Amino acid sequence: MSLLLTGAGCLGHPRQAATIDVLVLLPDGSPAYETRLHGGGRAQWSWQQRSFWWRIPTEAGCWIITKPDYEPLVIDDPRQLQPAADGVVELRLQPASSIRGRIESELGRSVGYQVVLLDTTPCDSGYEQRPAAEDFAAGFETVPVFLGNDAWPPKRLPTRVDCGAEGSFEMRGLRAGRHYRLRLWNPRTLEVATSAPVLAGTQDFVWRLPASSMRPVTGRLCDRRGAAVAGVELWIEVPLQPGEAEVDRFVTPRVRSDRDGAFGFERLPRRPLVLRTDAPRWCDPERSIAADGDAAAQRVQLDRRCQLTVGFDGPGPRPDAMRLLDAGGAVLPAELERPGLAVERGRELPLVRGDGRGLGGFVAFVSERAAVLVLLREGAEWRRVPLAWDADGELSLRL
Repeated sequence: MSLLLTGAGCLGHPRQAATIDVLVLLPDGSPAYETRLHGGGRAQWSWQQRSFWWRIPTEAGCWIITKPDYEPLVIDDPRQLQPAADGVVELRLQPASSIRGRIESELGRSVGYQVVLLDTTPCDSGYEQRPAAEDFAAGFETVPVFLGNDAWPPKRLPTRVDCGAEGSFEMRGLRAGRHYRLRLWNPRTLEVATSAPVLAGTQDFVWRLPASSMRPVTGRLCDRRGAAVAGVELWIEVPLQPGEAEVDRFVTPRVRSDRDGAFGFERLPRRPLVLRTDAPRWCDPERSIAADGDAAAQRVQLDRRCQLTVGFDGPGPRPDAMRLLDAGGAVLPAELERPGLAVERGRELPLVRGDGRGLGGFVAFVSERAAVLVLLREGAEWRRVPLAWDADGELSLRL
C-alpha cells in the first residue's frame, strides 16, 4: 500500500478538518515505532517524533508507510478507510516478502552480474537516488537531499544486488502477492536481460541465460579537421527504454583515448548502444552504435564546445526563449546558464526567471557548428543573430 503525508501527524496534536488518524501496528498488535510516511515530495520519520500515529488528509491521493523488514503499506485513497468508533483507523504491517534465485549461464559464469528489481512502488520522498517503497522496506537509510545533505557518496539501493559466487541473489522488502520483473546486467560487458514477472515469495527462481554474441567496439576520435583528439574519457551505455529513469541507465567503465585518438572496448553485446564522451572542450556526440555493427574501427568526429555570452541592453521587451541553428537550419542541442538558476539542456531554452520576468543576459554552450542565434518571444521569432566564433571558441554579444 502507499501513504503520503501533508501535515505533521503525531499523537497529541489537535485533530484538523478533513484529516484521519492512522494507528500503525506490528503483526502482534504492538505499536510500529520508527515508520516512515511519504508523500508530496517529502518524508517524515517516526523516530524524530517517536510516533506510530499519523494524521493524513482525506482528499484523494496516494500515501506510503514503510518500515524495514515489513511490507510497504499502500493507501491509494484515504477516503476509503473505515475508522473505528473512536475515529481512528488501525493498519497492521505484515512481514515483507522476498525473491531468492540464482543465475545459470551457458557460458558457465554468473559472477559479475547485478540484478535490478523492476515494477517497484514509486515513492516520492525527496531522495536524489529515487528509492522505491521496496527500498525503504529493505532497510534503505540516508538523509534526503531536501534536508540539505546530498548523502554523497550515494548508498547502493537494496533493489540493486550483486550476484553471489554461484550466481545467487535475493530481493527483499517486497509486497506479497505482487509480481516483479528482474533485470540482469553485467557492468563490464553491458549484457542486459529482463525476466518474465516473478511472484513475490518465490524462493527457488532459476534464471537461465543463453550464450551472448559479443563483439569489440573500437574507434578513433578526431576534430572537424581530422586531427586526433587525445585524453578524452569515453564510455558506452544502453539506451533507456520508455518509462525508465536515469537511475536505470547501464554504462561501461570509462576508457581514455590515446595520443592517436584511438579507443576500444573488448566485449560488448550485439544490441543498440550509445557512445558517450566527457571532455570540457568538446561536445558529447552521443554516437549510436547499431546492434549488427562489426568490429571495424569507427571514426568519431567531435565538435568543439563553444561559449556564447549575451547581454540585453535597454528597458524594452526581451525574448523569452532561444534556439541555436547550424548553417543548414537544423536546431542544435545546447546548455543554458541563467543567473541564480540551474543549468538547462535542450533545443529550445527559456530566457525567463522563476517569476516569469525576462533575463538581462545568459551564457550558452553549444557546438562550433552553431551559426545562427534565434530569439523568440511569445512563441514567434523575435530576432536572428549570425554567429562568428573567435579562435578560442567564444563570442560575446550585446543586444
